Amino acid sequence: LLATAKGKPEEAAVSMMVLRSLMKARYDGENLGHFGLAAKYYCHFTSPIRRYPDLMVHRILTALLDGRLSGGVERRLAAAVQKAAVQSSQRELAAQSAEREIEKRYMAGHVGETFAGTVSGVTRIGLFVLLPGGVEGLLGVEALPGWGYRYDETRLTLTEEGGGTAYTFGMPLEVVCAAADP
Repeated sequence: LLATAKGKPEEAAVSMMVLRSLMKARYDGENLGHFGLAAKYYCHFTSPIRRYPDLMVHRILTALLDGRLSGGVERRLAAAVQKAAVQSSQRELAAQSAEREIEKRYMAGHVGETFAGTVSGVTRIGLFVLLPGGVEGLLGVEALPGWGYRYDETRLTLTEEGGGTAYTFGMPLEVVCAAADP
């Protein structure tokens, strides 16, 4: 998908959508596999200093390799894994929320400025526009030129009544930041 979009106007929007589809991590003490990879068994492991889930995996593997994964150590780690899974899932959501808040605060300093963006989403209520740097905003249908737009969910388009302009996913679009409410 990324290779197909490479070099096209919709490249940034496609890349962001793929990234977003991968960002919904849910941690659990039980093996849930990995839906996106279609893997029955899956354990994410990068580095013990990066993230808490990685640290938990590191602790369990170390105990296993050292021959200490039995009895009290196993029970203690199993209990810690459940708590870590819940906390890690909650923190992941909090980090996403904080990221959106930072974007709003950043854009509050750019009200009135014009940006070259790319349509990253099309809905009945308007267009989501992705700006360089990853900030995304909503351009409500009422802010589009003309009036009377028809939404086509199958084609992801908003088309002006009477065969006018058709806005679609990946389309380049110049927008003005009208408001940002941090």
